[in-house]
Amino acid sequence: MQNKDRQSIAVIISKAERKYQQGLLEGICKSAYAKDMNVVVFSTSLLEGSEEHQRGETQIFDLINYDKFAGVVYAGGSFYGKDYTRILEQKMLEVSATGKPVVVVDSIVEGLPCYFNDDANALMDIIEHFVVEHGLEDIAFMTGFHGNPHAENAVKAYKSIMEQHELEVSEDHIYYGDYWYNAGDSFVEQLIGSQKGPPEAIVCVNEHMAISVYQALHKRGIYVPKHIRLACTANDASYAPYLLVGENSCANVGYAACESIFCMLRGEEVKKEVKFFPCKNVLRTNLGCGCQKTSAYDYSKDRGIMIDTDPGFFGEFNFDRGEMLAKKNYAELFREFDHYTRYIGGFKEFYMCLCDGWDSPHFLIQDTRENPYTDLMQLYYSRKETANGPQVFIGENQFFPKEEMLPNLFDASDEPSLFLFRALHFLDRNYGYIVLNNGHSFKTHDIVLNYWLHDVVCGLESQCRLQSVNYMFYTDIMTGLYNRNGFNTMLPDIIADAQEKRKQIMLVMADLNRLKKINDTYGHKEGDFAITEGAHLLQGQKMPGAEYEKNFRIGGDEYVKIAVGEFNEQMAREFREKLYKTAKEVSYRIEKPYRLEMSVGFCYGEMPTMESLESSLAIADNFMYMEKQRLKSENPV
Repeated sequence: MQNKDRQSIAVIISKAERKYQQGLLEGICKSAYAKDMNVVVFSTSLLEGSEEHQRGETQIFDLINYDKFAGVVYAGGSFYGKDYTRILEQKMLEVSATGKPVVVVDSIVEGLPCYFNDDANALMDIIEHFVVEHGLEDIAFMTGFHGNPHAENAVKAYKSIMEQHELEVSEDHIYYGDYWYNAGDSFVEQLIGSQKGPPEAIVCVNEHMAISVYQALHKRGIYVPKHIRLACTANDASYAPYLLVGENSCANVGYAACESIFCMLRGEEVKKEVKFFPCKNVLRTNLGCGCQKTSAYDYSKDRGIMIDTDPGFFGEFNFDRGEMLAKKNYAELFREFDHYTRYIGGFKEFYMCLCDGWDSPHFLIQDTRENPYTDLMQLYYSRKETANGPQVFIGENQFFPKEEMLPNLFDASDEPSLFLFRALHFLDRNYGYIVLNNGHSFKTHDIVLNYWLHDVVCGLESQCRLQSVNYMFYTDIMTGLYNRNGFNTMLPDIIADAQEKRKQIMLVMADLNRLKKINDTYGHKEGDFAITEGAHLLQGQKMPGAEYEKNFRIGGDEYVKIAVGEFNEQMAREFREKLYKTAKEVSYRIEKPYRLEMSVGFCYGEMPTMESLESSLAIADNFMYMEKQRLKSENPV
């Protein structure tokens, strides 16, 4: 018998699609699935580009309701931005202080268990390959940040392996880098300026630093492998395809991190210390060591960003961005979104949750940086893959509290699943987020999702800007009603819709009584106030029998309400009397020296053409004039 809810482990990570991160998630999932728990991943893509883009990516972490999770794995080593990692580290400490189990992977957060992969085996394989296969003796080494446990452990392993082969270790041939692309130049300068001069080979502790070293060497006319050999340990060998690579898999670290969470949940003590776990590694020989010969390749033009995915998304027949930008409304746009989800693949369920008011014309001017998600979120799109084909929902009525993150996220299904949350943002303007349910899997997604998300958010931003322009063109700014441009543009569509549905059209003409006297006596500011209140009165009073209605200000104090539905004269009279009564109540409430009063005329029926609608407008206008005369005679002051 299933429990109502299934507990879940939260994973905070960056670039979840990368091979190393996938290995980490594989280990976490193996551990969690064995305990019948879901794994819920909150991830960013590359945290590069503008500050606004980086801020938009990291807003997904503001969504997490930690109370909903049994424990948290923080993959700190997958983040490179120091400012934001400090924020996350502080949050992890706060979460831990509530009694929630938190384990850190590949990073140091004082006061929490911190687990690292051990590169010693990969370094041993690389150095032994250089020594045994190529007869090299002078091998320099580039590690990570000074004082970082992973970097220091790698230096210790390097020295130990060199000593095992009775090779000299020179301190000026050891360099502390930054795990990124910024330190290659200074390291190469240090090697060239050393007493021994450049070494025979260089080994870096990750692929990013190896690429920066390659670029620095190439810039100085030192070529690999002609003048020097180059190798690295790597999380993902595909990002350094021409180098000798000892590729790591860190499933053991992920598994150990998740198992430690379960130990804490059982009340067992888990020491808050740094621990290293051996990782499986594969040595891949290539151009960097000289084992493979190839024509000259200028790797300095690369930063290791490669696309090795389903060519469908990147094929010549993928026009998704252009198609999305060309859509005229949100309904068409979301149908296009659904059409192109086939490029993502691998999911059981797909959800798009949007902020309340995301389709408002005012959304573009809202500052969402402090509060990127609204208290109520809207599940606007979902797609579920079933044996009978996909079930697709596109709609506007499914709202849920932000604290839930996703309706039914924690409901028990047949087996535990892997969920992925990603932010849906344009720069730092957050539209919402997407959620993938990948089922009982270890894999979140591949790089295609990053490009797909970019195209989708460009489509949303384009449509939002288009609707904003339309709003300004079709809307009376003072009252918020549609203006005469909107009236002339929308009439043909309203008539066509009524014809298709075999419905009637109700036309209501209304204007304010004694507006000229208000302007002349109290000024045009009060006149504008009266016009705005009149618009609110008309908009707030709904026509009985209407399926939908639209309200327009077509002149100074002239208004039109057009409703589509089934009507009779009793409904129209009821509407008019309620409007008059509400106007009287508003007059008392606003405490103005004048009285708000409106005159209303109406006409309804089937109106198959513009000509018949225009004649009906004339009838409604005539009734309104007669009503105005009646009210003036009854209330001369």
